[in-house]
Amino acid sequence: MRRIYTILLSLTVLLPLELKAASANELEIGNGLVAIEEQRFDEAFKYFTNFLNDNNGNQIGLYYRSIAALGKGDKATALSDINKAMTAKAGIMKKKEIKKDELLVQRGMVYLSMGQDDAAITDLSQALVANPSNVNAYVNRGKAQAQKKDLEASDNDYKQALSLEETNLQANLGLAENMISRNDYNGAIGLLSKLNTLYPKNNAIYTQRGDAYQIMGKYREAFDDAMEQISFQEDYTKCMPLLSGRAIQCDTYSLPKISRKISAGENLDLWLQVRAHIYEQLDRYDEAIADYNKLEETLGEEFASICASQGNCYRLKGENDKACAEFKRAIDLEETAEAYANWGAIKFNEGKLDSALLLVNKAVNTDPSNANYYYLRGRIREAQKNYDQAQRDYEMGLQVDRKNSNLLYAHGALLTERKKNGSNDFANICDNEKVTLPANNRKPLALLQQGKSTEAVEWQNKVLAKFPTAANYYDAGLLYASMSMQPKALEMFDRAFNQGFSDFGKMKYERELKDISTTAEYAALMKKWNVADAKQNRKPVNTKADTAKSDLPIIPCTVDGMMLTFTTSNDTAKVFTISIMDVQMLLKYGYMQKNDVVSQRDKDKLDIMGIEPGTEVVLRTFKWGNKTLKNVTATIVEDPLAPILLTQGMLNEIDK
Repeated sequence: MRRIYTILLSLTVLLPLELKAASANELEIGNGLVAIEEQRFDEAFKYFTNFLNDNNGNQIGLYYRSIAALGKGDKATALSDINKAMTAKAGIMKKKEIKKDELLVQRGMVYLSMGQDDAAITDLSQALVANPSNVNAYVNRGKAQAQKKDLEASDNDYKQALSLEETNLQANLGLAENMISRNDYNGAIGLLSKLNTLYPKNNAIYTQRGDAYQIMGKYREAFDDAMEQISFQEDYTKCMPLLSGRAIQCDTYSLPKISRKISAGENLDLWLQVRAHIYEQLDRYDEAIADYNKLEETLGEEFASICASQGNCYRLKGENDKACAEFKRAIDLEETAEAYANWGAIKFNEGKLDSALLLVNKAVNTDPSNANYYYLRGRIREAQKNYDQAQRDYEMGLQVDRKNSNLLYAHGALLTERKKNGSNDFANICDNEKVTLPANNRKPLALLQQGKSTEAVEWQNKVLAKFPTAANYYDAGLLYASMSMQPKALEMFDRAFNQGFSDFGKMKYERELKDISTTAEYAALMKKWNVADAKQNRKPVNTKADTAKSDLPIIPCTVDGMMLTFTTSNDTAKVFTISIMDVQMLLKYGYMQKNDVVSQRDKDKLDIMGIEPGTEVVLRTFKWGNKTLKNVTATIVEDPLAPILLTQGMLNEIDK
């Protein structure tokens, strides 16, 4: 930013000397430079646009408007302006015209942001010919080399930058990022911790160190870094997704810490939002909605963002009428992209593609910097068989977020289907997805696309072991359907439906279901769950084989503190069983401990998804009504839908 300070200084000298003659144009430049320095890029863009309206083709105006445009994500304008600036004149500020190397660096940065790494390297190399001491040229060429996965060349550029400016933050961050790419996580953490003493309270340092901690499986350290990071933000909303994402990886650690802050009344508007988002990611929608309600009570007024979040919880629960009411309430308060997009997702799920497209168009127009909206619009256009526009949407989304796994997979799969090469997209997914997530894990499918079926299944098992959510069971169904493993695919879908999956409508558009969807077994599963349309969440329909089960009483209970249900029968046999899914949930959310799995030999390496039917588990407390059983043993059954069964014969035995 040295050039900005130079121009600012020239203006401060110019204005006092010629105060009466100082033009509005010069003030526009000064205001624009200050706005860039403070990263208020939208305002800066307006200032330089006003200046260019009176000074058409001015080099300085074009150069700095390119910087502002890039800052606000308008890459097309950024490139157009810097191309014009290359041959433009400085006009009224002729003595302060932009040097050739600085123009080339700016265009290189624009190319870099657009993923045109070779073009970026060409410009940045030319900048270094013009000025071998340009630190920014080395730093940005280092970034471009890293994006091309030439880490050795990238390291060399960063080190050249540091030889010129020993404490350059961006060069050091680049070296740390390369260490992470080489799996040298301890080295990266060491370097970033040193940087933290030089640049305290720096977002990029905390974010990158947290990423390294996460990949190493040190989820608590990653979460603690994110908590520290959000504490010094004036506007914490931008850091909330990162914080909640880190919290989800260690929810049994993070949720109590957050809950203590809420109980103490500390920064309620922040911590209620974070906790609600965590609950939402973990399929605990009622708890999320309760927190959003508390948040509105705390703030004492309605907010569009809260309404939209509540609406999304109802959508994921399958309660679409309530969801749409919340989205309408949000939009009535303030036009919000999230409400439009999620309302569009409902229409997509209902097969109302034209209505869905209208709503998602509004979302994109309201917030063109959100990659997820381009993904949703692309899916809708694919469903309409408008493949060219769908591919364009995926490409536009990837310009916004080049690491978005949903976009990479959709783009790569569409290319492959159209007999083009999508392998780069699948490889990028595998490089980017270092940890498992509560939803949108695309690495298993990407591995399968690369012919790595064994690795695909292994990663899918890791996903389900860490996050046995409805979304992940559904994605596992897509994986096994793609592998022509029909029984396993149907089992995964059944589990997803049992846990509340409600986006049935989109299943007819999934390319992975092309073959399995025509089978009698698939039709039987859909009939079981009464999937006639997608307007509400479904409950399984009792078949003749289920009649005996349906006559049994359903009794509320708590198992080790988790609310479940059980049933009983008059059978004199001594039977106490629990479904494998109930055990997975108890273990996942910390209600049951690993050593409660009786027959598991190595408790430290317990694989939640690898527990076998027939395994015995100890239930420390089993409560219903005014009765409590302690330290009783139950046997796991394979049927994920089976209620806990406690026969009269077992009750009689316990009563003795």
